[in-house]
Amino acid sequence: MNDTAKPASAIVAQLSDVRTLINELAETVYRQVVHERKDEPWGLSDPELVAERVKAELGKPGANVLRQHADLLLSSAEFLMKSPQEAGNKDALLAWCQKPSTTSTGETEKIRIELLTTCWLGLHFLGVPVSNPWERVRRWADEEGGGLPNGACVAKAIGDIVRDARRFNESIGHAAVADVSADSVTSKDVGSANPAANEQAAVPLAEAQKDEAASARSAFKDRPLIVFSGLPLLLFPELLRGPPRDACTPNGAHMLGRIYEFLQLVNYLRAKYQIFYCVKEDIVVQCLRFVLGERKKELTQASAFEAWARALDWLHTLMPEPKLDRQTVCVLEDPLMPACFINYECGLYTVETPMFDEERSRQGASEREMPLPASYMREIRRLLYIENLQLGGGAESAENLLRRSADHHQEVFARIWSRFPSGRANA
Repeated sequence: MNDTAKPASAIVAQLSDVRTLINELAETVYRQVVHERKDEPWGLSDPELVAERVKAELGKPGANVLRQHADLLLSSAEFLMKSPQEAGNKDALLAWCQKPSTTSTGETEKIRIELLTTCWLGLHFLGVPVSNPWERVRRWADEEGGGLPNGACVAKAIGDIVRDARRFNESIGHAAVADVSADSVTSKDVGSANPAANEQAAVPLAEAQKDEAASARSAFKDRPLIVFSGLPLLLFPELLRGPPRDACTPNGAHMLGRIYEFLQLVNYLRAKYQIFYCVKEDIVVQCLRFVLGERKKELTQASAFEAWARALDWLHTLMPEPKLDRQTVCVLEDPLMPACFINYECGLYTVETPMFDEERSRQGASEREMPLPASYMREIRRLLYIENLQLGGGAESAENLLRRSADHHQEVFARIWSRFPSGRANA
């Protein structure tokens, strides 16, 4: 029986199986990435071998288990590729989410797009390379949705921006090596063909090679990754789990999306490529509250500083030998602009935040508020954003947190602590 003939009840049951699988897979992936420790800095496993370790763990019950998992996700993605306007599709999605039949087509589409991303993330961490689900998500975002719904989609899109930046810088590095190598061969050929002129030719050729190599390095260094993060995974590993989201997207999908984003960032950093990664002070305040809440600790200046010190220890675990001349992680006071990820070609505005739903409500946002979609930007908007961030947020004078500090950057923490409302934070 094909998907078009399936009754809504069968589709609901299948999507429920997907939820169970994704939640279990997320926990498995998380264990293969992060080592939680109670009183010591958390550890990180080799980010290059995550899929292999996940497959080894999930495949223990039998060889067919991984195939069954992949088939479930592939079959679900095939159904989700279809428009909700096709007969029965919208009813099935709304029944699974327990949404009323009066729910708009636009909101139903966002549910479908998040679930398509869920399938892609599951297949990715199972080591099954399939591009169709995410291509459909991107096409919908560009042509119909006006952006991406907040959640797993945004984390996946952020990860892609970071991945593309790394690949681009790799290509520049390879091109520079190839060009210099080609010039070296030319130099040898000229010398062997005309030994008498070799001494005269060697100097300008050597200088040309140096100039070309310097130019390649300059081009390389002029292609940084710019990040203004609303969910700073490089500082707070607890955010990989994060607070629960909406009921329609499995919590495991949000975890997998954040882990995908996080691993791409770690790979980029460890490749020594240029990055400017900044976080607003108010976001760090929210993160510290979240971390202390997760650890069931009272919010005091001492407990907040302990959590801050652990955040720096985590950062230095991720990047033990940073290139301080080209890599910066810092906290900025209050840049008046949305969170964003920008590479050499495009950028993505995001509305990610570590706030709990009840805290959003206290600040005037409805618990059921549908967040604004993340949106892509290109060309002049991207350049203007970079200029405004660097000039208007105190970036030039910000302390680089990648630089180890005996006092755990006490001055930075003092500014952060001053943002806690005095009536809710006891020293």
